[in-house]
Amino acid sequence: MVFERIMLIDIYDTLKDIETNENTVSSILINRTTSKGTKTLQRFDTISNLKTYIDANYPYRKLVNPESECFTCHESLVSLLNFSIRHNEDVIFVNNVRSELQSAKDSFLNKTTRDALNTLFKKYNQMKTIYTKYICNEVPYETNKYYDTLINNYYVNTRRPDFPGYKRIDCIQ
Repeated sequence: MVFERIMLIDIYDTLKDIETNENTVSSILINRTTSKGTKTLQRFDTISNLKTYIDANYPYRKLVNPESECFTCHESLVSLLNFSIRHNEDVIFVNNVRSELQSAKDSFLNKTTRDALNTLFKKYNQMKTIYTKYICNEVPYETNKYYDTLINNYYVNTRRPDFPGYKRIDCIQ
């Protein structure tokens, strides 16, 4: 749930920036990948719908003893597959093909949009590396530098006023 929250909020922030710089973003498609496979989430019609989904399903995890408990549990990687941008009378479909921007109307997208998407794709690759290398065991309590980086450099930044959800989550299978 930590990786999902981090990446979903990054996707939200990126799409919000794109909408500010371009026009209305819609038809947002995201997938989750676990060790058991990949599942596509529902399609989100608006950025607001995506935010509502994040608030409802990925609150910031409250720990009783952060020095001996793991924030991570039931983890998966989340990535942006595609979305649409309204451009005058047309719609621009933007796809993520192997972490690269692809669109038949690529020339209509401004540099700010391209840069925002490239930053998002780089972040996904960083999360992918951390996902495959992090360790957090509760008995005995043990973590590694990847877990510490995940929590201290990425997860703590997702606790912010526009995403106020905060609750205790039971990680027992």
